Parts: sequence; structure tokens; C-alpha cells
Amino acid sequence: MTSAWLLLFFLFSACFAFNEFGSEKVLFSIRAGSGHSAVNEFLTGKQTYHGFRNVNPNYYLRIVVQMLLRQTVMASASFDVTDRVKLNTSNWFSSERLIDSTPFTIDKRGPFVDFSIEGLHRSFYIHNRHQGCSSDSGLMGVIERDDKPCTWAKRAKGDFPILYYAKENKVYDESVEFADQMRIILK
Repeated sequence: MTSAWLLLFFLFSACFAFNEFGSEKVLFSIRAGSGHSAVNEFLTGKQTYHGFRNVNPNYYLRIVVQMLLRQTVMASASFDVTDRVKLNTSNWFSSERLIDSTPFTIDKRGPFVDFSIEGLHRSFYIHNRHQGCSSDSGLMGVIERDDKPCTWAKRAKGDFPILYYAKENKVYDESVEFADQMRIILK
């Protein structure tokens, strides 16, 4: 009985430490092809774990948006949330708060055509060029719906939302890949 209590105490302590002081906490996750709008689910809190209101911000310094494929992070963008004045559920996602990105570094000074959680048919959108489909480039985004998809977007399998990222700093025709999950975490 004593060893069972010790094990239970250890597990409880580990969970408490992870949730309160750990290195990350999942705020939001959505699967490609789920049929749900990533931006609506995130902003309304329907699938947002705990939401921003239930998180102690003193333990976290950044918010990270990750595009995953088979549980492996393929692309990410990290944002500084240490300055919490006027911070809300959407303004943290900005070039001014950008800390770093992978698989390649994007310059926080841009140029960016779109850098926004909300966009026209797209969301969580970091694009630095958009002068027609053949010149589209950037880091990542979510296609919520699209009446006239670009050739590169047609390569995605399944239903909306389509989660995409660039594996290199090139036009999407040459570098786009598709994720099966998008996750937003606090670190």
C-alpha cells in the first residue's frame, strides 16, 4: 500500500509540475479535414483547451503555432507574450511579436502581405508574397475554404481545413507540404 501511495504522489506531482510550471501547455489543436473552421474554433473557444482566461500567464513567455505531420513538428512560429498589456486572443499573432520560425527563419520586418489569424478564406496566415498563385510564398497557413484553389493547394488530400507549410523559403509551388494537425501551445 505504501508503494502505491508513493507512485500516486509521484504521478500527481509530475502532472501538477507539468501543468503549472512545465515547459508547455496546449491551448488549441485541430486536425486537417475535420470540417471545422480553425479560426472560428480558436476564437470562440469551442476547441481551445482552457482558453487564455484559465492560464496563469506568469509561467509562459511565448505562444507557438506548430504544423505537425504524424506527431512531428514540421513548421512553427514563436511569438513573445511577455508584454501582456492589451494582449488578447488574436493580437499575439503578429510580426512585431515574432521571435523565431522553422524550418526557415523569416525576417520579422517582412515584407508580409498577410500576417493574421483571420483572413479571406485563410487563417493563421503568414505570407510574404501573393501576386497570383505561382508567386505565393510564406511560412504557413490554414485554408478554411476556397472556391478557386491554386494548383499547389489542389495537391492537398481531404476536406477543409487544409493545413499547409513551406519546407523551404521558396514559392509554394516548389515548397508547400501539408500537415495533419495544427497545434497552438504556451511555452
